[in-house]
Amino acid sequence: MRLSLLTLALSSAVALGQDPVVQPPSDSSMGEQVAMEEPTPDPITPWQGTFSEGVERIRAQAGAEEWDAAISTCDQLLAPDTYERLRGSSDGGPTTVVDRVLSPLDGALQSLGVERLSTADRALVHYQRGLIQVNKGDLAGALEDLGLARSSGGAGAVRRDAVYALGTLDLMVGEVVRQQIPEISGAPPTPPSPPAGGQGEEAPDPLVVARTAYSQARAHLIERLRLDWRDGDSRANMELVQRRLRELDEIERQREEQSQEQEDNQEGEPSDEEQEGGEPQDSDQESESGDPNKDPNEESETEEPEEPGEPQEPESAEDGEGSAEESETMAEPEELQLTQEELDRLLRILREHEEEGERLREALLRQRRVQVERDW
Repeated sequence: MRLSLLTLALSSAVALGQDPVVQPPSDSSMGEQVAMEEPTPDPITPWQGTFSEGVERIRAQAGAEEWDAAISTCDQLLAPDTYERLRGSSDGGPTTVVDRVLSPLDGALQSLGVERLSTADRALVHYQRGLIQVNKGDLAGALEDLGLARSSGGAGAVRRDAVYALGTLDLMVGEVVRQQIPEISGAPPTPPSPPAGGQGEEAPDPLVVARTAYSQARAHLIERLRLDWRDGDSRANMELVQRRLRELDEIERQREEQSQEQEDNQEGEPSDEEQEGGEPQDSDQESESGDPNKDPNEESETEEPEEPGEPQEPESAEDGEGSAEESETMAEPEELQLTQEELDRLLRILREHEEEGERLREALLRQRRVQVERDW
């Protein structure tokens, strides 16, 4: 029953990202309910059989998907009888006079069929009840019961199973919410709808909700592995959680880069106007620095007598080769003039797009070789 119930947990309760919490009734039905007084719930009759028989009944009812009946049996097992009400007040607390008087009777009464549930027994019932709540779609109730099983289950199998169930449940919630992230679903991000009447809060970002669920799952799975690191299911779920968190980190980084690019574009618009206004100044400076009609080759001609003529030929050849190399370098796309941050980002993209990455990687290597040869 450890996994059979959890595998169906969100297929019915949280299918397609729907909220499993029951929606409130309409205003008209609310008005009718206010007029009617809610009946007082009947007191729960304690379980009349043994604890083992009660657990078997719960498992049989859960196997038949009789969720309400299974919940009722759990409540009967947890309901204290007269003897437990006397002893239950001090269960888990300091020893009282009642405990000293009645503790010798525990063994005799148990032989007569009167059992007092221990803390571990109650943890087992809460664990079973939590799994049933998951299948009913009450995730809040499931988390409460599983949390009680975890806190009161000691260091035995009940606590291990409860912690694993909590981690798996958080993981499943994260998987459902993850499908609502625009970068994963492929749908354009929907703008937040204004709250009704101008009150209330905006809907949370699915990425934030998914990250919270995955983080909680990681914490529970770490606790589970500390109890027994050899559990293969916990280790597999832990690896999946780590991959999902890295994926969300990458999506968040891309969002920040896009936001930064938009800000840079907005800041760059006035700078274009400034450059247009500054062009005449550049031309004036050029005119002041010298005659624009002056041939730049005249300087090289005047410098020729200062050095021997023979070495000038190989140097001019080298200069010609250098200018050819520089022209080839200038012919390279401007996108290859990368900063360190852009290079890191490109390398990350290369890991995801291998075919495209090979061409870009070769272009980067060619550029680096040209730069090194030019420095020599």
